[in-house]
Amino acid sequence: MSSANVDEALRGYLTKYDCSSGDIAPLGSISKSDAKAFLAWAREKWDMPIITEFLEARPSAELLPLSAGEQDDESESEMGLTYDELSTFGVLRKGAFKI
Repeated sequence: MSSANVDEALRGYLTKYDCSSGDIAPLGSISKSDAKAFLAWAREKWDMPIITEFLEARPSAELLPLSAGEQDDESESEMGLTYDELSTFGVLRKGAFKI
């Protein structure tokens, strides 16, 4: 099972044998913004406050071995784009907006 999302795939922000490799990709065609919106809805709908921890977590590629409590660089700073900006590129690529 892979954990890559469409934003990361459009940007090419993945490694060959990491989040992009898997026979099943449940988030493969979903943007990070849409996934977070769904999580926020699910938190309220099913009264699951634990989901807040996922929503507030900083995105990280976790490509380096870390010591306990140490945080990897955030993936947004590594990419030079936020996930919201990547999501906008994905929407524009589909032609959802008529210019």
